[in-house]
Amino acid sequence: MEIKELNQDVNLNRDRISIEQSGLELSFLRAGESLAVNSMLPAGHKTQWTAPVDGIDYCREVEMLVTGDGRNFPARSRCLGGCGQKLVYNGMHKTQSDAGTLYRIEYLRPDKGLKVFSNYLFPDNGISVVRRWVDVVNISGQNVGLEYVASSALYHIGMQGAERNFKNIMVYLPFSSWSGESQWKCLTLDQIGVIGSDSSHYRSKCLGSRSSAEMSPMAVICDKENDVSYFFQIEHSSSWMWEIGNLFIKSQHGLYLIAGGPDEENGHWWKQLASGESFSSVPVGIGCVKGGFERAVEEITKYRRAACKRPHKTDDCLPVIFNDYMNCLWGNPTVEAELPKIKAASLMGCEYYVIDSGWYARPGEHWWPGVGHWQPDKDRFGDNGFMTIMDYIRECGMTAGLWIESEVVGINNSLAQKPDGWFLCRHNQRIVYNSRYFLNLRNPQVRSYLDSVIDRFVNEYGIGYIKNDYNIDMLQGTDTDADSFGDGLLQYTRAMYDWIESVHDRHPHLIWENCAAGGLRTDYGILSRAQIQSSSDLADYSHYSALSIGCSASILPEQMAVWAYPTIPGDQEHTIYNMVNAMLFRIHLSGQIDNLDSNCKLLVKEALDYYKSSRHLIVRSHPVYPLGIPGVNEDNCWMAVGMKCGKIIRLALWRKNAAESDCYVPLSDYGKVKSVKCVYPAAASYKPDIAIERFGVKFDYKHKLSGRVFEIELD
Repeated sequence: MEIKELNQDVNLNRDRISIEQSGLELSFLRAGESLAVNSMLPAGHKTQWTAPVDGIDYCREVEMLVTGDGRNFPARSRCLGGCGQKLVYNGMHKTQSDAGTLYRIEYLRPDKGLKVFSNYLFPDNGISVVRRWVDVVNISGQNVGLEYVASSALYHIGMQGAERNFKNIMVYLPFSSWSGESQWKCLTLDQIGVIGSDSSHYRSKCLGSRSSAEMSPMAVICDKENDVSYFFQIEHSSSWMWEIGNLFIKSQHGLYLIAGGPDEENGHWWKQLASGESFSSVPVGIGCVKGGFERAVEEITKYRRAACKRPHKTDDCLPVIFNDYMNCLWGNPTVEAELPKIKAASLMGCEYYVIDSGWYARPGEHWWPGVGHWQPDKDRFGDNGFMTIMDYIRECGMTAGLWIESEVVGINNSLAQKPDGWFLCRHNQRIVYNSRYFLNLRNPQVRSYLDSVIDRFVNEYGIGYIKNDYNIDMLQGTDTDADSFGDGLLQYTRAMYDWIESVHDRHPHLIWENCAAGGLRTDYGILSRAQIQSSSDLADYSHYSALSIGCSASILPEQMAVWAYPTIPGDQEHTIYNMVNAMLFRIHLSGQIDNLDSNCKLLVKEALDYYKSSRHLIVRSHPVYPLGIPGVNEDNCWMAVGMKCGKIIRLALWRKNAAESDCYVPLSDYGKVKSVKCVYPAAASYKPDIAIERFGVKFDYKHKLSGRVFEIELD
């Protein structure tokens, strides 16, 4: 829809302007040359808030700080940055493209010679999400320093009529750690320190090149009083920052939310914008829906699927992958070890076979300081053993894949003798992390070298799958060819994106898995360029069920790789639990599959057969959490996650040492239950007792550590 004026007060020279698009209404206030944010709400929401006119100098639609301007009160907040209040509104323009509908708000900063464009891109598919970023152009004849440029700013969250309501606002935060990714916690404003009648705020940030090492770059804010939820994701793979706070200045009430990439205070980012130069902030997807946390996850799942994925030929077929690492070869591949596992994986129905770490290293070698050439080691495989493995994978009807850590070179590798321009530096010294140097992907020679590695994988080895790992962290960044550490890191991240895109352009069949010691670089900057995301390095199958539940709110199910690694000794329930962990997502099979007993082998094959018959539903489903989101270390409990597609919910339900053998799963939020069928395992001897009740279903499991998959049909 076109921009429309809601009304106009001529005496105050004040416009109330709104954009209605994709189920959202964005409302702005204009007074002369000033433009402020009024609200973002679901279209037609009855509690539309209108800010008083005397607050127009605050709540600016663009929040940024130019060196020399200084901050306004409160000093530590990202709002009221100084520059935003000096921007002169210069019009709003609408354009249409294949990417969607773009509203572009233009400002001038005459005294600094800046032109600023605030961008709102709607995907045009009925999804209540807008992608936000800000462009800054220097049209002066002098340099201008930028200290931060927020990608998105919202105000007046939590307003009920003319009153603010903070008691019923909950903030959902996805904490993260190695083998503990996407651990969602629901907290009150008091619990995160947003308290009192004066300005206070909570800030979440990432410093470094692993975007989800401590927190995934997203959050959900639920306003229960208004039955509205806000949600966002920062689509960037290195330093980022977002902030929620209590703005109580003059007549401005409610919460503000600011999100974006690095800034000087939190990300060591400072940019000297030369005359004629431009800068674009990192993109942020932000939305608002009627309903709670699950409704927000549903909408952001739709957005990721529609606007955050590079198309690939495997998008609909979701092939089954075997990877030889987890609880399997542990980075020690040999011809003798691989061949029986290749045969077993093929017989069970796997379609890709990936050799993980260690294939380039001498047996028994501590290989971390020596990586970089990515050649198969002859001491490990002999003259032809590596190609024997590649050929056998193909003979067994599967596509071969390889692990690589492309962005690093070990300090003992001969490539370390290359000039410093090949590597990222701080203070004129190469950055070293865990015996590795960081390659400078802005250097054309480095790009050319990495291209030759990938081309060799594809053209000589016949590879169709790359697992690209990232086990180190650049932390504050690099000052190599940059104005600041954060500027160098931002440039590096964008160069890394460009390189991955170029690989896909040359080899469109290649599947690219993004990994960072599991899921420590999980974001939709890199996931818009990768087909699969490693969810974790978690090696305990009993804890993986909870981790997969949490990760499903952070990663598209069709991109979310979950390990299933039945091992020996392990009984049939052990095998079933492992397989259930992964069956609603992307199965990454591993473990001692060639040594399992016959019954367990049949259970693995049955899981893969069912997966193949139902995987087309994954790309049309969204997650639901009828028992909530548990923590990885929770025990003595029941856990569940469902994938809802129309009137069908495919439900994974685990009993994790719970004392009670029965569990009631409430399902009334999704509809009335018509039928329930245990689809894995399907044999009658494995089926639990099931009782459909008025508002849900009661299940009874015999074994304390067990899992099952059900298909639930709703009326």
